[in-house]
Amino acid sequence: MHLIELGDDERRDDSVALLCANTYGQQAGLAPLLAYTGALTQWLPRDQARVLALVDAEERILCVALLVLEEGGKGAELKWLTTPEPLRGRGYARALVSRLTKRMRLKVVATEAHERWLRDVGFKRWSWRDSGERIGFTRGTREYSATLMVDEDRIMQQFKTDRALFERLSARFVKGLERFAGAK
Repeated sequence: MHLIELGDDERRDDSVALLCANTYGQQAGLAPLLAYTGALTQWLPRDQARVLALVDAEERILCVALLVLEEGGKGAELKWLTTPEPLRGRGYARALVSRLTKRMRLKVVATEAHERWLRDVGFKRWSWRDSGERIGFTRGTREYSATLMVDEDRIMQQFKTDRALFERLSARFVKGLERFAGAK
């Protein structure tokens, strides 16, 4: 197993579709599509995010993560992480995140339920928000800056005014999920 960055290609876009679908779920309405669109149109073209994958010897994706850079560019936030359904429970997510936390300065926003797992894979320092979210860091908490955000309201407005854009990105999202499922 080794870690690779997925370049500007169909495989990266398919992985982003899987990340969004698995993060937001089947019942999330437009949220996965808005996130997918934001990643492809706002983060990735501007080099504000990276898609990293743990792959086997045949370059088959075992687990994939999206990292969003901080505004200062010194670190990143682990934004989304997923393992394809048939490969879950084999430790691939643990292996990917452990490798990332050893190599770079990261933060993650998590729920209490995920905090212990994230501590085990390298997020050693924590702070808490009033909302109950926990923020984990691989290094001291003072040196981090805000993470770049996607403007979902702007995307929604674009979808409302440009039906063809909505249809094109919806089809691309669904096609990406289908290709990913077929690449087993």
